[in-house]
Amino acid sequence: MNSYKFISRLIIFQLLILLTPLINLQSQSGKLVGSVTDAVTGEALIGANILINGTTLGAATDVKGKFLILKIPPATYSVTASILGYAKETQTEVDINVDRTTEINFKLKDETIQ
Repeated sequence: MNSYKFISRLIIFQLLILLTPLINLQSQSGKLVGSVTDAVTGEALIGANILINGTTLGAATDVKGKFLILKIPPATYSVTASILGYAKETQTEVDINVDRTTEINFKLKDETIQ
């Protein structure tokens, strides 16, 4: 009976050792939040696309013009906002840090086709 307790404790201990790096990896990222508005009226732009250049990470704005991108590896990025009918805007030197929230806001200018 005691050997079963020992073996089960040994297995639990080994599992904890194996899972510890996975727990640490989850906290090695940052978060990007912000908003996209019309440069003239200040109205929220719904459905604008936000892309972190050089990655596959991105988001679309909600009904309030807000966006949220999670699990971004720490680095310095260029971030682009775009929506049909407006000129694209790119912000450079956006620093993403571990366990921190970075906020950037875009004010897009109307680009009507004539």
